[in-house]
Amino acid sequence: MAGNLFIKRPKFAIVISIAIILAGLISLTTLPLEEYPSITPPQVIVSATYSGASSDVITSTIAAPIELQLNGIEDMLYMSSESKNGSYKLTLYFDVGADPDMALVNVQNQLQLVQPRLPEEVKRYGLTVKKTTGGAGALFIALTSPNKTYNSLFLANYATMYIKDELARTKGCGQVQIFGAGDYSMRIWLKPDKMASLGVSTSDINAAITSQNTQAPAGNIGVEPMDNPQMMKFTLRTKGRLKTVEEFENIIVKSNVNGSNVRIKDVARVELGAENYSSAVRIGESDVAMISISQLPEANTIDLVNRIEKKMEILSKKFPTDIEYFTQYDTTEFVRESIHEVISAIVLAIILVSAVTYLFLGTARAAFIPFCAIPVSLIGVFIFMALMGFSINLLILFGLVLAVGLVVDDAIVVLENTQRHIQEGKQPREATEITMQEVFGAVVATSLVLMAVFVPVSFMGGISGQMYRQFAVCIATSIGLSTVVALTLSPALCAMILKSGEEKTDFEFIQKFENWFNSIRDKYLKTVEYFVRAPKKTMNTLIGIIIGILIMFWLCPTGFLPEEDRGALFAMIQLQDGATLSRTADVVKTISDELVKIPGVVSVMQINGMNGENSAFCILKLEPWSKRKSAKLSLNSIMRQANVIVSKYPEVTGFVSSPPAITGMGMYGGFEYQLLDKGDRSSDQLFDEAQSLLRTARGDAAFSSLYTSFTSSLPQVVVKIEEDKAMAQGVSISEIYSTLAAQFGAVYVNDFNKYGRVYRVYMQADAPYRATLSDINKIYVKNNQGKMVPLSAVISTTNIVGPYSLTRFNMYPAITINGNPASGVSSGDAMKAMTRISDEILPKDMDFAWSGTSLQEQQSSGQIGPILALALTFVYLFLVALYESWMLPAAVLMISPVALLGAIFFQYVSGLSLDIYAQVGLVMLIGLSTKQAILIVEFAKDAMEGVNGQPGLNYIDAAMQAAKLRFRAVMMTNIAFILGLLPLVFAHGAGAGSRHSIGVSVFGGMLAVAFLGSILVPAFFVMTNVVKEKAEEFINNRRKNQ
Repeated sequence: MAGNLFIKRPKFAIVISIAIILAGLISLTTLPLEEYPSITPPQVIVSATYSGASSDVITSTIAAPIELQLNGIEDMLYMSSESKNGSYKLTLYFDVGADPDMALVNVQNQLQLVQPRLPEEVKRYGLTVKKTTGGAGALFIALTSPNKTYNSLFLANYATMYIKDELARTKGCGQVQIFGAGDYSMRIWLKPDKMASLGVSTSDINAAITSQNTQAPAGNIGVEPMDNPQMMKFTLRTKGRLKTVEEFENIIVKSNVNGSNVRIKDVARVELGAENYSSAVRIGESDVAMISISQLPEANTIDLVNRIEKKMEILSKKFPTDIEYFTQYDTTEFVRESIHEVISAIVLAIILVSAVTYLFLGTARAAFIPFCAIPVSLIGVFIFMALMGFSINLLILFGLVLAVGLVVDDAIVVLENTQRHIQEGKQPREATEITMQEVFGAVVATSLVLMAVFVPVSFMGGISGQMYRQFAVCIATSIGLSTVVALTLSPALCAMILKSGEEKTDFEFIQKFENWFNSIRDKYLKTVEYFVRAPKKTMNTLIGIIIGILIMFWLCPTGFLPEEDRGALFAMIQLQDGATLSRTADVVKTISDELVKIPGVVSVMQINGMNGENSAFCILKLEPWSKRKSAKLSLNSIMRQANVIVSKYPEVTGFVSSPPAITGMGMYGGFEYQLLDKGDRSSDQLFDEAQSLLRTARGDAAFSSLYTSFTSSLPQVVVKIEEDKAMAQGVSISEIYSTLAAQFGAVYVNDFNKYGRVYRVYMQADAPYRATLSDINKIYVKNNQGKMVPLSAVISTTNIVGPYSLTRFNMYPAITINGNPASGVSSGDAMKAMTRISDEILPKDMDFAWSGTSLQEQQSSGQIGPILALALTFVYLFLVALYESWMLPAAVLMISPVALLGAIFFQYVSGLSLDIYAQVGLVMLIGLSTKQAILIVEFAKDAMEGVNGQPGLNYIDAAMQAAKLRFRAVMMTNIAFILGLLPLVFAHGAGAGSRHSIGVSVFGGMLAVAFLGSILVPAFFVMTNVVKEKAEEFINNRRKNQ
């Protein structure tokens, strides 16, 4: 037997353990650190620009053909698009685990087929295709000028020119965006009155810029072939593209017959301005340029942020005087703090488990033996992490916390049995050899059973499968290593350091505990005997437990991931349609000034114009978790106060929410609902349906807030061209359209070079000529005779309202609704309530869908039942193979309902939902509970069969003897594991939600196993044998009757 080999060669056993620790430490240095493994669905973004086009034009000319072509692309989950004035953005979401590079290639290939069908101006701009992750971004860096030496335009362009590209080359960086004043642009601000007086049209100016601001090759002089070969070759160069404001001002638009010229400066104002003026960023009183960094789907966020920070330190050394930067929001602060908290929990769990082991064993000499299993088993896990390409993440660390109490089990079993034989008068070496013969099978069986329970979850797909696999590998490998230690190092140490005879405890109070524990054992045996001698009562108890499980499953709410305090809150604020950017900025600043006064809020960043000029996105940065331990400073308390402040402004629609549970899956926490129109409604009708749904839903107690940014009342003007009047006055229709676009839109003419970069030239009417609708009367168009005709003479206008942007979800017109569950309501119950209301309210030609984290939750719902059934099946089949019996494994598995009832009950009374972490705990409890049962059943089986020359006992006496002999080992391992869970149960700070969820479920299950399961397992053994006897008797009687 392996144990005997290492009893004879203890140094060999010690070397094996040291080698495992060294290999684990080496592997540890190579593993990346991150919050979660790659569980975010890969995303590909397609964007296009169509200057001056309204949202409905973009929907029909860009969105419709592109989405039709891309629909059903390989591995696609869903797609969502937004068409708003002048731009289009489509996001395609792919299955978790799909290759993001292949997804990008597939999208690009399909876009090549649809590009010929797109408008010419869209093709001029080109389509942008990128792979990225969704959400607000992983890191926000603010660039500011404390003494206001530089304005926001300079800051934004400095960031673009000298920072953006440097950061974009960082490993793992998906996208770098600059929020603020925008890129430089040569702005040609037209003056229609002067244009009319000088007889210049917008087409004339466009043509002049296009012809005179150009880069044209002029050729060479002296190149072959030549009749007379030349000694030198000369390259001809032209002036090329213009660079300065003065050069653009001097472009000749028109040459008069008297020899005078009309230049651009005569009919327009030229300045180096911004490409667009639709957004601005403020923090407090300062205008800033905000740099947002998003990671690639497969990237390690912590590694990316570390690289970005190092790069910014280097770049900042070259900043001009009075330009500084600071990190406004860093998602990895939460991750780092969470990891720190979990590592502290691991250390505390090790201390608690060691203390319990010492208390039960009585001497430091004995307690040292199981303690050795902890570093070997935990550090050795990293070997397998490295081999399988895993990272160190929160899931792995949670698994290590749970493993602390598990890895000492096998060593305790070996040690406790050896001590029992020593107390009976045997020498340590002999006692150890006998122990290895007795417990070898039980140790191996319990470990293999616990590992087998994770086999079915390893084949699950999606985010749930990815998360289950992390736990499965961590727990299984740590248990496997603890078994290796128990079969190698533990017997070697037992034979080496245990003393013969009755060893005294180190302290008197330990002896008192020993005496108290023995009295508890006597009471335990009396209770066990009650159930052992009453199989029917045992059966009734089991049935009651199963009924209790069904009731608790019905009562306990479901969820996906627990809400976490990530150190920040997100707010979306929207004014009424048509509000200008300056008005939005003023109102949002007033709100921000109030929000920053909330206790626990450090600063408020506002990005005005985030989703239209009437909207703003704000990030409320909270104080560190260590300073927010009171209930008044909790995330939910701050969020409630913030929502109260936002709601008291009547001109504002908005809500404050926590960030999403998984970075990159949506913008906000809570749920994400898509209202779909499968009929043929106008945007107004769709909006009315959404408002009807929201009115009903807001009356339901399941929701704390519901919000949609969609509106259909943006003031708009329909311009109708009077073709008959235009033709009569010799004005071409195309000239009217180009004039409208140039004066009231921002027409992209061509490009110019500056600072080594390419910027755009835009033409637009100056501010005084486009302030009100009546300014249309100041615009003129040129007819075919060169005369200027008032634009108002050939058009008519009608005031209407319409949407600023149009969204589509899987090709259907859609409205996105974000919501937060009410306090005490899980996300799963909130989604059920929203589903119920939708089924009641929506017409038949309307539907709904879930997106973001909500879709993942929906896909993972209902999986726990089949998972538990598969886990029980695998464990049962394994035990059948181990015991060569179809009945005996049932005695082991009957403890599982006890554990499940305890887990769900504790989860319910704690106000927690059955989320993924709790479900992992339930799967784990099947293995943990059956492991404890095997320790008793294995000894009872041996007692019935008779070992070491001892006569076999009947099943009642065998069950009682097994209960007596194994009570100490079972309780020691259970209590050690339960106390090791306390750091999770009473967790606080960053990541506390996840730790609570898995800690409470496993804690409750193991409490039930320790105090109820240990009583019922001997009775289950007897009950199984009673059933077996009656079945055999029934079969024999039938055979006799035949």
